[in-house]
Amino acid sequence: MLVGGSLFEDIKQVVVTLMNSEMPGERKREIALRRIKAMAADSATFMLNLAIEAAVVVLKQESNKS
Repeated sequence: MLVGGSLFEDIKQVVVTLMNSEMPGERKREIALRRIKAMAADSATFMLNLAIEAAVVVLKQESNKS
């Protein structure tokens, strides 16, 4: 995985928090990217966007299992 371990867990936490909000998707992405950039200032933006999308997929798969 491009973004691993604890950083990915932190990204998932940001995503799960925003998934439950009523904001439009693009606004959620802006907020997520801002928060995650603060956590991972040395990572490229495209990698962070990929990590956000991966977190969304993982969380949706996990919610479908329960």
